[in-house]
Amino acid sequence: MLSCEKTSLWKGLLELCGQVRAITAKFPKCEWWSGGLVSQLLRAADSALSNYSEGYARRTSADFLHYISITRGSLFEVNAQLSIAEYVGYVESVQKAKDLIEHLVYQLNNLKAKKEADVQHEGR
Repeated sequence: MLSCEKTSLWKGLLELCGQVRAITAKFPKCEWWSGGLVSQLLRAADSALSNYSEGYARRTSADFLHYISITRGSLFEVNAQLSIAEYVGYVESVQKAKDLIEHLVYQLNNLKAKKEADVQHEGR
């Protein structure tokens, strides 16, 4: 097991990937085609986990900060797409996934602040 897999953020991002798959399983077939909402949701959720993992492996805090930003953006993308799915009636509620996203963004913001402090310290 890689060290990033032991973090609560990694575990939460993996959980989100599972939730997104469960949610999209209920979508109509028209959304399963290339470029449809299913594809966009899966890519964004997977991107969040992948970018966090890649950033975790980087050697400097500055590099990790870049990937934290990308991860955060992917989470906002998932949130927006879940809102679309709920609005058009593909699912009744996506609140559980949105609550998880909110918690993950909170964790990322805290990690970002810590890494920014590390960058300032590394620059001295």
